[in-house]
Amino acid sequence: MKKLFFSFAIVVLLMSGCYKDDINDLNKKYDDLKKEQEQLRQDYETVRTALQNQVTVTSVNPTADGYRVTFSDGKTVDLKHGADGANGTNGADGADAPSIVEIIIEDGNVAFMFSNGDTIVIPMTGNFACFITSGSVQGFEYGETREFAITRSGVLNMAIARPDGWKVSVNGNQLTVTAPAETNPYAERSGTVSIVAIGSQATAIASMEVHASKMYVIDFEDPRVLDYLAVDKEGSNLYSYYSGEQYYGYDDAATGLFMMLNEFYGDYDYWNGGIAISQWNDMVTESAPNQCSVYYSDAATGFGGYDGSKTFAVVYGGFMDMPPTISFEDDVTECTFDHFWVTNNTYAVKSMENGDFVAKKFSYEDKDWYKLTIKALDKNGNDTGVPVEFYLADFRTATSPGILTEWTKIDLTPLGNNVNTVEFHLTSSDVGMWGINTPTYFCFDNLVIRKQ
Repeated sequence: MKKLFFSFAIVVLLMSGCYKDDINDLNKKYDDLKKEQEQLRQDYETVRTALQNQVTVTSVNPTADGYRVTFSDGKTVDLKHGADGANGTNGADGADAPSIVEIIIEDGNVAFMFSNGDTIVIPMTGNFACFITSGSVQGFEYGETREFAITRSGVLNMAIARPDGWKVSVNGNQLTVTAPAETNPYAERSGTVSIVAIGSQATAIASMEVHASKMYVIDFEDPRVLDYLAVDKEGSNLYSYYSGEQYYGYDDAATGLFMMLNEFYGDYDYWNGGIAISQWNDMVTESAPNQCSVYYSDAATGFGGYDGSKTFAVVYGGFMDMPPTISFEDDVTECTFDHFWVTNNTYAVKSMENGDFVAKKFSYEDKDWYKLTIKALDKNGNDTGVPVEFYLADFRTATSPGILTEWTKIDLTPLGNNVNTVEFHLTSSDVGMWGINTPTYFCFDNLVIRKQ
């Protein structure tokens, strides 16, 4: 009896420690959210004050998560898009702080459109503007030439700065950038391309970071991938087996990337979460036995992969706090994740369309949503870049697109250029006592990375 009591006491202590950790983690997230909301409110008030004080805008430059705006009184503000919820924000205590939705420059004015429905219009100095309309970070393959749109108004003179070995030119409203050849030993692999624009009363600098590297495409069509395919075993197209053997995950030989099943006390089963390789695209069968099917069929080929291909990856979030990951086997390599293509999984789609014994049917009335958040870590396990968020289902407004059923490209460059590990986090408006009710699946294909 004493042994039983002693064991119970240990369990209680362990649970108490885990409980305290969870509370501390929740408190930190709450404090971070409050800080974010306060910053959004301050930024919103800065724009309102500029209108009241009759100052003008001298420059607008896109950033990775919003815009940097400079006013004629010398003040600068970074306007950021928000996180969860309607129009991209979800405030503490249920109170949303306005985040920037869009900035439009037209007829010599700058229109600031906020998530609370406010549009604040402020004149631009001398109808002056110059900015690059693409993202602030761009990856190039060695020797690659790319073109970007720029907005120019009231610019009298211009100067261009570039990294050594890069070619940059401006023709009208088009910026052309060419990365150096891989064989050029004197070229800089990364740096900043800047346009210094001079107007009659103001100066603006439009810039973007550029990086040259070798590009790899993981499209899962290599014959070697066939050995890893999810197969029909005991009524399911994958739990922990492939071709009758134990499945642990897929390693891409060309890049050194691992896409594994999560391990839980030595157990590598798909119900722990992880990444499987599949050619299934059964768009009819509901529930878990069809968990490795993509909800897509190409009109020409009938296959489920991106661009009519056969093979793709299926990510399952599992039921524990262990996100599925893609990482380098050596724990040292870092690179740029450029983009990949995503769409929904059949099990998740059918659940959101019809509901099931756990999850609810999604509706516009309930403003339901299902979201993928992608985070990145460097080789030391530190967060890098800015997380990428994407709605796999969106019913938040009357004009929201609903459930995603097409392959869609997601830009991953905001994650940064020193990524060792990528984590996939899935969240939903449908949450119960044990967490998310929506089946935590999605599919991806044609992952592009860039390595120095």
